[in-house]
Amino acid sequence: MSAVPELVGWRTILCAASLLFCQSTSVNSPVTPELGTSTYHPHLAFDVASIREYRRGDGTAYANMPHNSLYHSEGELIGLILDAYDLNATQLLEDLPGWADTTRYTITAKSDPSTDEALAKLGDSEASAEKHHMLQLLLAERFHLQIHPEVRTAKTYELITTPRTATLMTPVHGDVAKTVSTCSPHFSRGKGADVDSKGCPFHILFSTLQLDLGTVILDRTGMTGMYAYHLMWWPQLMWSPTQLPQGDEDRYPALTDALREQLGLELKQTKGPVTFWVVDHIERPTPN
Repeated sequence: MSAVPELVGWRTILCAASLLFCQSTSVNSPVTPELGTSTYHPHLAFDVASIREYRRGDGTAYANMPHNSLYHSEGELIGLILDAYDLNATQLLEDLPGWADTTRYTITAKSDPSTDEALAKLGDSEASAEKHHMLQLLLAERFHLQIHPEVRTAKTYELITTPRTATLMTPVHGDVAKTVSTCSPHFSRGKGADVDSKGCPFHILFSTLQLDLGTVILDRTGMTGMYAYHLMWWPQLMWSPTQLPQGDEDRYPALTDALREQLGLELKQTKGPVTFWVVDHIERPTPN
């Protein structure tokens, strides 16, 4: 059985470069969900941006730390759009042309030292909101993106604990920097995804679930710390169709079954308001 490279696409690593700053909020949120009731208004922008189409390799590189103006990605444009609007699922993005999900770009953007200094002084929520704002401006300027939200009633889930959760997910105390590397899924062709956590913040697992299911999940667990756990499942949406493993021999169980059996967590299907983002207009990037 051949292993699939860990960096298989933007769907698996939107938070990989800044796991400590990934939010636990649902994806049916406004453009700056991190701010809550804050009166802070994002206003910063990139000074320079280089965008080049490229065709080498299948992996995706990504760097986007909130407290630094640098942004770098190598992958499909759709990943940048999801990142800019804080979305974890392609199903929440509509009317995007096919080339935006297949054409690969190297994108590097940066601001002057004064912007870096400003970002460094902000709290995590404000800094993250600024980076979302900066990416949205980049998309509008270079890709002429026009997009609007529409709230609809759609399928959602509630995530709850069971009596088995406490025995299957062990609380971990200590420095998250020492264990965060164990939070990323590993992939085996023909089997599925595998996360062997030695101490991952719960919101990282929660984001992974939303990414895989492609819709809103309401967290009813009350779990906020770091946990050790081992989750093996067959992903549905974390790969593009061309990257999906073939065959079903020894395949891991579906996510809902895996959560119940391996972590003692239950996903209860329901319906609720979900914000979809509809693309009104987008063009291939303007020259550098």
